[in-house]
Amino acid sequence: MYVSVGIVGSNLVTVSVSLEVAGHGAAHSSEDSFELNWLMKQKREMLPKDVFRPNSSWQDFIEARCSKGLEQDLDSLYSDWKDTLPKVVLNPRNWTIDNKGIAVNFPEYSVSPRVYPVGPITISWAALKPYLQRSFIVPK
Repeated sequence: MYVSVGIVGSNLVTVSVSLEVAGHGAAHSSEDSFELNWLMKQKREMLPKDVFRPNSSWQDFIEARCSKGLEQDLDSLYSDWKDTLPKVVLNPRNWTIDNKGIAVNFPEYSVSPRVYPVGPITISWAALKPYLQRSFIVPK
């Protein structure tokens, strides 16, 4: 298990967790990773509603940006990646948050095969600004 701490602030703490397990007789190890974006005042994990305004079409914007970033590489390789894309990109456990923006990570096998990992795709705070909650504090 690997853990790395990103932001440590009065509002937000971000942590990346990576797990690697090789089961008995396995051909290769199994990997899993996720982001933990913890809101200090609320004492809970960050939810999309903490970042984005409801009814702002933020989901469509993020999906479109990620789809555009992946389609050139994946269209000829993995036929159903667009079906799983929404579930991946809209999950805060796949978001690395820093002062640049939100980087959307694509876990192993989520949109591409193990031998062809993709991402992350970073969307800047400037691009996300029209969708953000007024109460959301952009990390510095």
